[in-house]
Amino acid sequence: MIKIVVPEIVAYFVQGTEAPEPEYNCTCGMGVAKEYKCCPYCGAELAWGQVKKPSKEFSKMLERL
Repeated sequence: MIKIVVPEIVAYFVQGTEAPEPEYNCTCGMGVAKEYKCCPYCGAELAWGQVKKPSKEFSKMLERL
């Protein structure tokens, strides 16, 4: 059986004037990139379509950075 997990946003990376980029973790704790189909550590399939979007308030705060 294949384990399917939803990656979670754990941080935002801001560099200069570029838009903030989210950083994701698998539920096992391993960092994963949007290009990954599966977690390189635990092998779980990553359900990118179900990742929660940040709230409007949080997005506004990021724009001010």
